[in-house]
Amino acid sequence: MNENIKEYLNYYISLQNPQYAVLLKGSWGCGKTYFIKKMVEEWNPKEDNKDHNENKDKIILKPIYVSLNGISEIKIVNEKIRAEITPWLYSKGANIIKGIARGLLKTTLRINFDLDEDQKNDGNISYNIDPVKILNLSNKDIKGERILIFDDIERCKVPTDNIFGYINNFVEHSKCKVILLADEDKIKKKYDSNSSQNDIKNDIIYKDFKEKLIGQTFEIKSAAKDAIEYFIKEIIGEEYDGKNKEINKFNEVKKSYKNNIALIQELFEASELNNLRVLRQTLIDFKRFIGFIGDEIKEHKNYQEFIKNILAYFLIVSMEYKTGNDEIKKYQEYQQADNSDENNDKYKKTLERFKCYHLTEVFTIELIIEYIEKGTISIGKLNEKILSNIFFSKNEEQDWEKLWYWQWGSLEDKEFEKLKSKVWQEFDSEEFKEPLIILHTSGIFLSLIDNNFLNKKKEIIVSKAKKNIEKIFTNNPQNSNFEYLYSFYSAAIETYKSKNFHSSSSKDFKKIKNFIQEKNNYFQQIRYQEYIDNLFEEFTDKSIETLYSDLGKICPNKLNPYLNTAIFGNINGEELGRNVKSLTNQSIKRFHSFIVNRYLTVKSFHKGELKFLKDFKKELEIETANDTPLKNYFLKEFSKELSEIIKKIENEIEKN
Repeated sequence: MNENIKEYLNYYISLQNPQYAVLLKGSWGCGKTYFIKKMVEEWNPKEDNKDHNENKDKIILKPIYVSLNGISEIKIVNEKIRAEITPWLYSKGANIIKGIARGLLKTTLRINFDLDEDQKNDGNISYNIDPVKILNLSNKDIKGERILIFDDIERCKVPTDNIFGYINNFVEHSKCKVILLADEDKIKKKYDSNSSQNDIKNDIIYKDFKEKLIGQTFEIKSAAKDAIEYFIKEIIGEEYDGKNKEINKFNEVKKSYKNNIALIQELFEASELNNLRVLRQTLIDFKRFIGFIGDEIKEHKNYQEFIKNILAYFLIVSMEYKTGNDEIKKYQEYQQADNSDENNDKYKKTLERFKCYHLTEVFTIELIIEYIEKGTISIGKLNEKILSNIFFSKNEEQDWEKLWYWQWGSLEDKEFEKLKSKVWQEFDSEEFKEPLIILHTSGIFLSLIDNNFLNKKKEIIVSKAKKNIEKIFTNNPQNSNFEYLYSFYSAAIETYKSKNFHSSSSKDFKKIKNFIQEKNNYFQQIRYQEYIDNLFEEFTDKSIETLYSDLGKICPNKLNPYLNTAIFGNINGEELGRNVKSLTNQSIKRFHSFIVNRYLTVKSFHKGELKFLKDFKKELEIETANDTPLKNYFLKEFSKELSEIIKKIENEIEKN
């Protein structure tokens, strides 16, 4: 990627007097600065001893890079260029300065020089010179390409036409090779915003002054792999020589990054953000983040596998959050759900390909967000959370987990037979209390049957599994431990307790898996309706105060907040109407406002609330006692609004 641009720029700087500039355009963070700085590394003069001797009395020009970000005056640009050139002059002796000084007269410059090259200062000379004018001189003592690079054009506070005019002097009169870096869309937008819709004068001006200066334009695309390798080298540094006391820490960080370059690249590309600056910031943040991890964890055999997983989720959360996707805070709830926002789904294939565990088994998103927002994290809380995950948990494996390894050669025959008997007894006597453990043991037994290690019929396995699952859900309809089932099914996860399922592609396994999902969905709906009924059954003034927060909670299915569902679909409208009429006038007004805001835009789930709204309106129209005229007034106003809402919903139904 961008190879054609590299080839062209190398051709461009070889021209003796091109008389035009090159524009490299692209959005913020796409890697323009990274790209040009890599090119500058290649263009910087490299001298061997022979060249050094030949050029010791000559000025060797180097590419000059200037960021125009925030610059408000042309003279500041001059100062920045002068600051780049001046050190070259300081590095040369007095004789060479005398030879070119007449062409540089302007400001006083004090130069130390070393006449006998003994690394000691032999004196100094002051000249009234302007280093910027060195770019205009033709002198045998000045060698190298005259390359000027101006970055962040769109962020320069000097009008773009003025800064282009200033830069054009270097192109026309100094034989300079000028390269500009800019988000051109922002420059165009800046000029468009200054003109009326029918007045294209400013756009014509931009095109005109661009054409006078720019001879070639290229768009920079994010070159992820090269950039990532460059960032990693930059972040961890290569200055460690093995003697540094921080060498172990350095090696650990280096390994964490270099083992996962492909993962970083694929997640970055999956993000579709094309923002290398945010990626770089994220990698820097992650280096500091893992610095808080305790040595006990880093020495564990599973540490690198954990790092792969936590790096993956840290990248996802950080890149999204830093580019304004606040919804990423819900990633732990929505991760890779079929009905979730596409921003939470686009990483699915990469996570699966690199065999990353579900986030709930790795870490909590709240702690990642906390670290990003605060720049620090409680070391105790961090390490406690890490030690409790699947990579470092010290809980002894259960018998079914030990039997799970039967295909891996880790069990001897006697132990295998013993475990098989014990696990079957637990399965047969319905001792397992978690649906996915039943699914795991069922898969193990199905695989044993297929390989003639268990003399049972598959129908028996399916029947017993369903019976036990039915019993678990019936006895524990409110069991919050089953909330993980949403993530399991919606994200099509193929593991539980860090283990893949045996026989997962068989039809008998799928029967059990689907049965768990059906039961879970059924009891989720029960829990959903019970929550709604409890909210509106005894509707009081206090209920109004917490209504938005109560309905803002996520439903049991983890898909949406209650507010974004048909909350009134099964509510008795007349009964709620009677409760509302018993509220204070202030509470009636507040509930009135809630209803109006809810139906500002008719959504599909509102259609299921039409009967409720009609019954509710009917009840409100029945006047209260004669001594409450103000309340009757508010109720009539409420009823009028309900009529409009009902019409809106009916119109939507007719359209469809």
